[in-house]
Amino acid sequence: DSFVSFNGQYVVFENEAIYRNPLNQSELNKFLHVTNANDHPLIFMNESTMKATTEYHSYIETSLGSLLFPHPEEDASFYIDKEIYQSLLFCSQDEEKQYFEKFPEFDFIRWHPYSVDVLPKGGSKAEGIKQMIDRLGFDLKDVYAFGDGMNDLEMLKAVGTGVAMGNAVSEAKALADLVTSDVSQNGIWNGLKELQLI
Repeated sequence: DSFVSFNGQYVVFENEAIYRNPLNQSELNKFLHVTNANDHPLIFMNESTMKATTEYHSYIETSLGSLLFPHPEEDASFYIDKEIYQSLLFCSQDEEKQYFEKFPEFDFIRWHPYSVDVLPKGGSKAEGIKQMIDRLGFDLKDVYAFGDGMNDLEMLKAVGTGVAMGNAVSEAKALADLVTSDVSQNGIWNGLKELQLI
């Protein structure tokens, strides 16, 4: 009933949304026109569901499949009059660079060879955690966080103890206070034991 989601853009405490940081809708509209022209599909995500701008694309199927998610239904107008907390852009790494200068209101974080997280500028898991911790009355120095990707870097730096999974990117391992085993080899359990939290 309490969680930080969408890379920190939507935070719920005891079933109440306490922080919302959606993507700017007018910028999202411009973004959609450019990605459509480049044949790069998008996914729009809010607190209840996700919709794709195309009926099917192999990049969507492959990248979301790695997270055991099915290909979302198509609804290219889903973002209109809704708060969209994160979008996913589907393109190769070479193709993503054209969007950086055109859309300074967004942050782009690659998480898969075919997919990039699109977040509000400055949005991060670290900020979402701060919102939750403020509500709880805790101190960030007492917070432990586990991460493995590029979207975890700010979080690992912000908390008192940052733990990188064994399968983490090298940038996450460099920032972490501890590197545990691979996520598929009980990494969180092993990390909690090493930290003497269990």
